[in-house]
Amino acid sequence: MRQIRRFIVVATLGALGTLGSLGGCILGDVIPKASETRYYERQLTITGPDPGSVLAPASSVYLQISSRDWPQGGSTLRITMNDSLWIEKRFDYSPQFSERFSPIDWAERGTTLTIAATCEGLGGITATDTVRVRVGDDFDWQPQLTYPADGHVFLATDYSTVRLEADSYVGGNGENYTFMVDPDPGFPAPALWSSSSPYVTTSGLTSGRYYWRVVVTSSSGLQSPPSETRTFSALEGWATSPEFQSFTVIDKLVQGDDGFFLLGDLGDRDGVMKCNEQFEVEWIHSLTDLEYPMLISDGDPLPGGGLLVAGRTSSYSGDSYLYGLDAAGAVTWQEAVDERTTIAAVRATADGSFFCGFSNQPHLTLVDSTATEEWNLTNNIRCYQLRTDDDRDHCVMLARAGSGGYILREIDRDGSVNWNRNLNVAVDYFRDPFVLTALAGGGHAFGSTVEANSTSSGYVVYTDPGGIIRWQRQIGEDITAGGRWILGDIREHPDGDVYVLGTVRSSAYNSNWDIMLTRFTADGALIWSRSYGSSGDSEYGTGLAVLDNRLALVGYQDASASDVSLVFFVDHDGAPLFR
Repeated sequence: MRQIRRFIVVATLGALGTLGSLGGCILGDVIPKASETRYYERQLTITGPDPGSVLAPASSVYLQISSRDWPQGGSTLRITMNDSLWIEKRFDYSPQFSERFSPIDWAERGTTLTIAATCEGLGGITATDTVRVRVGDDFDWQPQLTYPADGHVFLATDYSTVRLEADSYVGGNGENYTFMVDPDPGFPAPALWSSSSPYVTTSGLTSGRYYWRVVVTSSSGLQSPPSETRTFSALEGWATSPEFQSFTVIDKLVQGDDGFFLLGDLGDRDGVMKCNEQFEVEWIHSLTDLEYPMLISDGDPLPGGGLLVAGRTSSYSGDSYLYGLDAAGAVTWQEAVDERTTIAAVRATADGSFFCGFSNQPHLTLVDSTATEEWNLTNNIRCYQLRTDDDRDHCVMLARAGSGGYILREIDRDGSVNWNRNLNVAVDYFRDPFVLTALAGGGHAFGSTVEANSTSSGYVVYTDPGGIIRWQRQIGEDITAGGRWILGDIREHPDGDVYVLGTVRSSAYNSNWDIMLTRFTADGALIWSRSYGSSGDSEYGTGLAVLDNRLALVGYQDASASDVSLVFFVDHDGAPLFR
């Protein structure tokens, strides 16, 4: 960058001080006008190797240089290695350069190599860039592990074959990568997998926790120091019986007094499965009483161990129905609610009636044994989720107004509104699915998926009992372009912490999805995030239950052969629990 100095001419008047008597100008001193400077900025960047890299002494390394904004008319690029000229080359436009070199030709082993590039254009305009690297000893380089992340849990049918990856040796040629896996952190008798590439696929692992690392051997037989040590777990699913696997997809988990109700896909229609806390099947109901298959949208436990089920038929008219199932899975009643409507959420009240909220109609309906009441919702409000407290005498509704924006509204059994909150969240638009969870202190946590520029992340909001936002947090800020995050469930820990279950695809280049579990404090501070998945298939987390000494996570695996329902347990810190 060169400073161009401008000059001005100072005229000195004669002693009489009049222009008429001067008859001309006397040329005075030529002085720079310091207040006026101009800068011509041209860019020149060494893009490889990276600063601080350790290069193999005899390797063949690419030196790459890019530039822009150099004017037509010619420029000269000079490249030095430790102040010794290597390249001098003329370009008509902005220089672009790529050529291999051997580090040992320019510096001794174990020393620093300074690579400097200078470009000079017309008028003496110059730009420079400098990179310092280290020429290693014959193999002075520690490999870095890249996948999976430390603590990752491999799930379901292919946990015995997991993919492990490290980074490539910079500038290397002919190296061999040896991956070591051992259940003991001291690696007394590791299983070994070797490859000429920086990744392997293991085989024969059993369910359990493992430690892994990698060493690299050069083409001359020298060995690198071992990488850092990471852990992963291979976890067998808990519910593998043929009866349980008749559910190909688990869409939602509803926690009852003595077990779980799972809502999901039975193939040709949706159904309900009742399980105990070990996920042993007690009964399955396929809701075959209707002419058309049932598409279940929500469920809520009923007194006595039964379940209230809401959904609609798959016919053109799309009638909405409510079902009452008793503790043995028998249908005790059914009620057609409305034609061509979609029940988004349903909750039972203490007196046996039911709140129904609709995602495509601006009204809230109360259904009981004698009559159906309906309250229109102003501003074209559409319901997303409903929740009731332990007394079940009112409900809280999460909804979106037609004009934009989100609301929380508490509604009594008679339809009166106790309070209404316009939620000033820091994002413009949520996407399905939505989750609303009642908290022990009377507040609520709700969440959804936020999408912007073809990339989505999670979002969770925590309110007090009156619907006032206490904190809001984004999940997955490190997701790169084209990545996705889908909300599965939100639950509260007994100490007030909040668990958020989701499914993540880290980027557009990663075709596989993994389950992600995140824990926040009651004040919104992130405690940890854990990932669970497999090497080759996609896993989706759809339901979460908080038990006394563990968490139950449910979902499904989108396997190459067929979908597989997933159930597994972790402790309250997200560590896997094995059989």
